Amino acid sequence: MEKIRYSQAIGMAIADEMRDDPTVVAYGEDFTLGYVWPVSRGLIDEFGPDRVFDVPISERLHVGMAVGAAMTGLRPVVEMQFSDFAMLAMDGIVNQSAKMRFMSGGQYTVPLVVRLPYGHLRNFAAQHSQSLYSMFSGVPGLQVLAPTTVGEAYSLTRYAIASDVPTLLFEHKSLYGQREELELVRERPDMSVAPLGESYRYGSDPEIVVIATGYMSKIARDAATRMQADGVSALVYSLTNLSAPSFASISDETARAGRVLIVDEATERDPFSGYLASLIYREHGTKLAARVAELKVPDAPIPFAPALEAAVIPSAERVMSAMRSLLAE
Repeated sequence: MEKIRYSQAIGMAIADEMRDDPTVVAYGEDFTLGYVWPVSRGLIDEFGPDRVFDVPISERLHVGMAVGAAMTGLRPVVEMQFSDFAMLAMDGIVNQSAKMRFMSGGQYTVPLVVRLPYGHLRNFAAQHSQSLYSMFSGVPGLQVLAPTTVGEAYSLTRYAIASDVPTLLFEHKSLYGQREELELVRERPDMSVAPLGESYRYGSDPEIVVIATGYMSKIARDAATRMQADGVSALVYSLTNLSAPSFASISDETARAGRVLIVDEATERDPFSGYLASLIYREHGTKLAARVAELKVPDAPIPFAPALEAAVIPSAERVMSAMRSLLAE
């Protein structure tokens, strides 16, 4: 079985959709070279410059082009080199793509994908390291997805491109190099089933449920594995659909465990984890044995200095500490 990188799985998914659907086009800054990220390397060799091309440094232009192209029959896949740059294209994302189907009475759909590398990696500092998904997850009409595993990177990318809903695909930069032994089922996902997430069980009867997204899911799994050595059973739920979060597959375990920890790379005042907590309280409030705890980034921009970046990003050790504190309540 072949070991496949997270970044490679996304590139394979784009290529497979382009083979299946001639209306799919893909572009970005330095996109044909696969710089800064290797996802797009080799696409132009197979599909040529009419379907794979570079664009100038103008994120507003990138998304504006995609909205018009999607409204007139294409399926554009746009790469922003850093998710932070989506701030320059907010009108196209929030005011145009998300609302066009509703404002046209269904006459137009906008089947575009904006790929957004997010989160910390190699000290890119405050303007290139943010986790801004909550800005978009609450916008009606947008679909916000965040794959964690290599398999999810492939399947969610194909799902996003094939979907008629404008989709933001948040890809954690620290996951691009992650390798997994995986035999990909290289076919389109079932479009009638919305992506939910995956659960990872450590022990037979979890005492605590940990909910996380992207790279934080990997950190949470590392922490849960180490806690198992101390006799603590945990269930880690990797949330992938951020615009329609669902905990249906872990509902019973949540009620039995009675303790929930949310690990989030967004900052303390970011509302996304609070929204998740409210959903849990709404369904399980009377069954919880303790508060829903949150472990997040301190309320500060991500520092450039390596030691300071490491100090603010949740680590496996900090997740383990938060788990122990919650279990002691």
